[in-house]
This record gives sequence, C-alpha cells and structure tokens, in this order.
Amino acid sequence: MVFVGLALCGCTNISPYAPHVLQNKVPEQVTVYVSGAVQNEGYYTVQAGTSYSALVFGAGILPQSVLPQYYTDTIDGSVEEIIINWFDGTKECSSVNVNSPLIANRLFVEGISDSVVNKIADYIEIYGKIVNKQQLQSVLGDDSNEYLYRFFVAKEDYEKAC
Repeated sequence: MVFVGLALCGCTNISPYAPHVLQNKVPEQVTVYVSGAVQNEGYYTVQAGTSYSALVFGAGILPQSVLPQYYTDTIDGSVEEIIINWFDGTKECSSVNVNSPLIANRLFVEGISDSVVNKIADYIEIYGKIVNKQQLQSVLGDDSNEYLYRFFVAKEDYEKAC
C-alpha cells in the first residue's frame, strides 16, 4: 500500500540521499580475468557489485561449467581472476593450467587422456607456451570438443601474448 501511495503522489525517489548526489556517483569498474570452462576466456570489465554468475554468463557458460559456490556474491575489486571448473557427469573437476608442470612433465591428469597430454606437451616443447584458447583448440584438433573446456590459460601467460 505504501508503494501505491508514493506512486500516486508523484514521489518516486525514496532514497535518503539527495538526487544530485546519486546522479554524480560513478560506479567503480572492476576488471577480472575469467578462464577455464567458459567459451571466451579473457578479461572482463564490469561494475563493482556485479554478481559472479553474471560475469561467468558474460564469458560464455558451457553445459559443463560449474558455477563457483559464491556465484551469487558480488564482485568488489578484491578478485582479479576466477577459474571455472567443469562437471564430468558425476563430480566437479578442476580445470588444468595448459602450461603447468603436470602437462610439461606428461604426468597423469584426471579427466585428460594421455594422448592429449602428450600432444600438448609436444607442442609446448617445440613452440613454447600456449597463450589462448584459440591456440589450444588448434593444438587439440579433433580432440578440442571433448577437452578444450577442461583447460585454462593462466592469466600471466595470457598477458604475455597481449
């Protein structure tokens, strides 16, 4: 009832702040690097107060993406990077840094076949680190649909390519 009364009397500003204060306030911009099980890994600039879920959806959520437990929390500028894990049908699995020692040393990685690990390690030995998902997709070739979302490029490696 109170809202209806306010609308009828023409009072639409129920804020305790003066209108000129609200109009001059500029929202803080926050840049976050999003990687892992998303379509478009990279930097995203959003307003402080944006939810993590909105950020992940903006990066391109996949059917395999697992939203972090804090997905309804809002971004405040203290987080510079989030890595989205993936779901294998029964459990949440961690996305793997494509340039990690696990891959370079050809060690067992849960959810990744030995042939894929060897393919990536061979490429890195010859050409150096993988710097983005497009390059990884090219390295994976026919295996990219099954494995691309299981990897991420670390923020530091991604930045070196820019």
